[in-house]
Amino acid sequence: MRAHPEGIEDIPDYENYDYESEWHGRRTQDRAEKSLVSGWVESGESCLELGGGFGRLTSVLEPKFEKVFMIDFSRRNLSRASERLKKTRLIRTSITKIPFEDSTFDSVVAVRVLHHVPQLAETIQEMARVSRDGACIVIGVPNTRRLRGPAENRMVAVGPQGHRIYAAPMSAYANPLLERIGMRGLGLFDNRMGRTLSPVGPLSRLDVATSSVWTIRPEVFIKFRVRKEGLRREPFVICTCGAKLSQGTCSSCGRSYGKIIDLAEHDS
Repeated sequence: MRAHPEGIEDIPDYENYDYESEWHGRRTQDRAEKSLVSGWVESGESCLELGGGFGRLTSVLEPKFEKVFMIDFSRRNLSRASERLKKTRLIRTSITKIPFEDSTFDSVVAVRVLHHVPQLAETIQEMARVSRDGACIVIGVPNTRRLRGPAENRMVAVGPQGHRIYAAPMSAYANPLLERIGMRGLGLFDNRMGRTLSPVGPLSRLDVATSSVWTIRPEVFIKFRVRKEGLRREPFVICTCGAKLSQGTCSSCGRSYGKIIDLAEHDS
């Protein structure tokens, strides 16, 4: 693990963690999540996905938007994402400080990532900050309906390569700028039976069709509408020096980035 330059807790060793292998044999869950997310996220000009990994869900977001950006910290994930995605701009950095101006995106998506973030409230605030008025935010998180206590994040486990796992009550995902407009649950067949029957397409459709019964599902998806004031801005990545990137080059310091905009490398 390495210490993040901003003092955030040590970031796990993502480079020796094959996240893509986590989805081997889970076609039912994969199809269900892609169906729900693509159906929920509204088409628009720009979309940002946080913790998009190897581009699993990003691939169904691309056809819905003119401009798509995806952030992940793993070079390994981003390299694989670059092979499968057509137009998404890939950025390597921490999702706790999003490198875009206020009111930039029509949609922001964060699925299976927020339970790895210790600064949950701050990250949700960042998602709201970079969203335009009227934008939609879709998150996918573990179902913590039975978790009691204050709306705070707490570490509950450490996974492979030092992946910290956090849990917070469902109330912790609230924010004054966000109006909750939908809640669904998936994972009815994300188990041994579902994996055995993964080639059976109707299972994923059944999972999505009954997703309104979210309380019994291991994974919860929440859709928010952003309510805020502010001018709409165009999506330009912000360099580590604070200026905008144009065609992969900083307009101020002149630093040039490659196909994957590696802000973490330049910020370390």
